[in-house]
Amino acid sequence: MGAPTIYRSDDPGAPVVTNDSKNGFYEVLKAALVTGYGSKPAAGWSVVYDVWATDGVCTFTNSNQSGVLGLSYNNYGNYGPFIFTASAMIDAVTGLNVRCGRYAADISDLTDSSSGSSNYSLFGFAQSSQCDHWCIIANEHFAICWFSLYHDSLFSADHDSSNYYKIQNIFFGSADSLVGGGSVSQPTGPNFILQGAGQPGNSVYWSMRGDRQGVATINKDGAWVTGECVSWVYPYCATPSGSGLGGANEAAYRNLSVVPVSLFVAEEFTAQADSYQTAVLPMLHTVPGFGVAALYSVMAELSIVSLTDTITIGGKNYLWAPFNYGDHVFISLDQADWS
Repeated sequence: MGAPTIYRSDDPGAPVVTNDSKNGFYEVLKAALVTGYGSKPAAGWSVVYDVWATDGVCTFTNSNQSGVLGLSYNNYGNYGPFIFTASAMIDAVTGLNVRCGRYAADISDLTDSSSGSSNYSLFGFAQSSQCDHWCIIANEHFAICWFSLYHDSLFSADHDSSNYYKIQNIFFGSADSLVGGGSVSQPTGPNFILQGAGQPGNSVYWSMRGDRQGVATINKDGAWVTGECVSWVYPYCATPSGSGLGGANEAAYRNLSVVPVSLFVAEEFTAQADSYQTAVLPMLHTVPGFGVAALYSVMAELSIVSLTDTITIGGKNYLWAPFNYGDHVFISLDQADWS
């Protein structure tokens, strides 16, 4: 396949998951990644095991089987499922090198995710249904997903200042490894990343700058992380909240310069100075230095609607999308960036 497919909740035949955070994410991910719907073909992933109906666990893998993305039903409150990664599945409910959040063994029993612990990464916020509206951009190697209770939080030219608690975002799959794991389409070693999702408690509002919400799986030596781990997505982690460039010069709006994002990982540490660059994500780009509101103004000036209109930068077509806390990302639609 190569080129990504865009899946949206307003597509004909798309899964309707209104007010169902408990099961909605499972239904949407399976439809987009594995089965397809309406006229949209599946992205090219496969199910490893699906015992969602009986044990509350479902696991997926990409076409090159570089890792596992899993969901575990969450019995706690009105939260959506926990999201986890593993290097492989031993059986339907037992994973190898399971990670869900900052610590490797956050979910020791994938069928018993009944806790609201702030160490976990999960979909959905407390007492909310965070999957009514969604967008997934994926191919057989990589996927980036948004979920929200509100249509305008995803599919709008302008996003209100409270967007930080209206969006859930994750991205996962093979990366361009800098530590011996090969490329997006040809992994040669451990090569699977997951970033995003939220956490209960005080850290529920996940942000690209957050220092405890990453689910890094590969360390600086190219091995699966087995202990405590903190990860950052660069350059978001280098941009102070509320500051940055992006003034009112209209001409500058038409000369945006984007760079691919990178993943930095620190094992057994919590400081960015102790982290190492482990991967580049060529399908995701950003404009370094723009403050939390500047890019929204830029897109409004250009009449670009989030996750709807393409914008051409440097000869490539992109979709623009919001992250929490006013951050932004440009998703390349160029097949070469997804291969």
